[in-house]
Order: sequence, then structure tokens, then C-alpha cells
Amino acid sequence: PSRPAWVPEHYGGWNYKKDFAIYSNIIFSQGNLDPWHIGGVTETINAGKDLISFVMQGAAHHLDLRYPNPADPQDVVKGRAVEDEYVGKWIEEARARNLAQ
Repeated sequence: PSRPAWVPEHYGGWNYKKDFAIYSNIIFSQGNLDPWHIGGVTETINAGKDLISFVMQGAAHHLDLRYPNPADPQDVVKGRAVEDEYVGKWIEEARARNLAQ
């Protein structure tokens, strides 16, 4: 028999604000042209823990993770800048923690 609710029941996902509350440092990027974005995290869960989300207009699945192209929509260019900023911040924080040990 089909069990379409099995994954969220076992791994979470019905209430992502609750399910992801213990995590930090995740960027959920969605493209509005990607049919999967409807099931994705489309709002920031907790900015203080760097659980960030944004939806890029004119973008499809993983466009922000591909090499830049002059034809990229402006939202994708902005999204890459946000991703770069956060990942750089996380690397610096990890580096500082390691140096402090």
C-alpha cells in the first residue's frame, strides 16, 4: 500500500519551524519556477540561528548552485551573494572556534 506520509512522519517536515528548531546554519533557497519549491521551506525559520530561506523569482531547481551566467535572473545573483555571505561567516566562526581550543 502507498504511504505518502511515511517520510514526514519519520523524519519531520510537517512543521518545519518545530522540526528544524534544533539546527543552525542552513540556507533553504528555492526557485519559483521549480515545481518542488511548493514543498520546500519558503520562509526564514530562525534568523538568529541562521536558518535562512528565500525564494528566487525566475529561478528553477538549483540555479543558484550553478556557475554564474550573464543571463541569470537578478534574484539568483542576489541569492548567491546571500549564500556567499553566510557560508563565509560560518567558516570564520568555525575557524575562530578551532583556534580557541
